[in-house]
Order: sequence, then structure tokens, then C-alpha cells
Amino acid sequence: MKRKQHSAFFVVKPEILTVYASVAGPRTWRSLKLAVDTGATYTMLPPDILMDVGYYPARAATYLELSTASGIVIAPLLEIGEIKSLGLSVKNIKVVAHRLPPESPVEGLLGLDFLVHFGPFQDFHRSLQSYSAGH
Repeated sequence: MKRKQHSAFFVVKPEILTVYASVAGPRTWRSLKLAVDTGATYTMLPPDILMDVGYYPARAATYLELSTASGIVIAPLLEIGEIKSLGLSVKNIKVVAHRLPPESPVEGLLGLDFLVHFGPFQDFHRSLQSYSAGH
């Protein structure tokens, strides 16, 4: 059975859920394809795209130690102006500047810091909290 694109926002494949996002910076906007990653605390964007839109990851005041499939890496954490995806616009969001491996089908990750603003995710989170409170 062939899989179909289910909406303008999602591309569904058996192994990964991808979305298209736009990132705003002081200079311009850039669009890119991100994987929805509910295991990622922060959204992860490639440093070159962040630099293209006007940010300087190397000047970040905060760095995080990340556990990746390739091992532990240290990556800059910086606040950017806006990300648009899934019909939402989230402003002043902190993102991790890190490039995924070249064989990755996406350019970055859409993490929980963005997803908590998405209605269906909020409903799911509330359901989990209610379930946990009852047990």
C-alpha cells in the first residue's frame, strides 16, 4: 500500500514524521524540512541556516551537552525570533545549533519546545497528566 501525504504540513513515512518550517532571523526567512522529535527537548537547526538568517551560533552564551546517535556533542543554544510550522508561529524560541549527519532525510528536529504550543500535543499532554494523577 502506498503512503500518501496527509496534509500540506506533514509528510508521513513509516520511519519518520517530517514537517516544513520557516525560520525568521534579523536578515531573512528560510524554509527547511524538520523531523518531529518528541524526544528532543529543544528544536535543532543547522548552524549554516541560522547564520544565513542572521544569527551567530559561535557567539552563543550557553552550550549544551547533547546525547546523539553519534555520541555526545557540545552545541550552542540560542534564542531566535520565530519559527513557523504546523500552522503555528512561535516567537523568541531557544534552539540548538547542530547539523545532523549528511545522510539524514531532514535538516533538523522540531522539538518539545515548539510542540508544546501545538493543540493536539497539548491535548495529549493533558491526557497523560490526568492518567498519571489517577494512578
